[in-house]
Amino acid sequence: IRPTTTLALALTVMFSAGCANVYPVSTGSHAKIEPVNPDKPPRAVVWGNHPAVVDAAIQTMQEMNVQVVERARLKEILNEQKVRLTNTSDDEADLLKVGRLLGADQIIFADATVNSKEVQRVVDSYGGLSQAETVYQLNVSVRNVSIETGEVRWSGTATYPKPVTSPDEGL
Repeated sequence: IRPTTTLALALTVMFSAGCANVYPVSTGSHAKIEPVNPDKPPRAVVWGNHPAVVDAAIQTMQEMNVQVVERARLKEILNEQKVRLTNTSDDEADLLKVGRLLGADQIIFADATVNSKEVQRVVDSYGGLSQAETVYQLNVSVRNVSIETGEVRWSGTATYPKPVTSPDEGL
């Protein structure tokens, strides 16, 4: 996987038509990445907490010629192994174990944080009429973990500097 993956993936996940005037701020880092086996394409499991973010991560990995394990197959193995994910740090160890069973080299964790806040907006120019509106602060974090070593190979985040009105479009 190329080192530029981090920022490309974070930005791909965050850009949308619904937030055309607000652009995300991104950060990232990566370790030197050597192919696990140069004779076969890398194989990855993608896991996250928001469908739009997971879909964007899968699409980006596939564009980079990474074989992505089908989500249905991942859920099948989780059920067979009687793994119940509880959104704790223990989940990551379980996912690494399941990824190993599926023959994956890496796992991509792609998570979104959506915080909402209600704001009052002035509707008329005299300031006498206002309307409540919900706005959202969005943050996406993406990281690639080697299944063999548990090493974080690359990671990145993207955050909108201003609130947006449509979280699904923003993500």
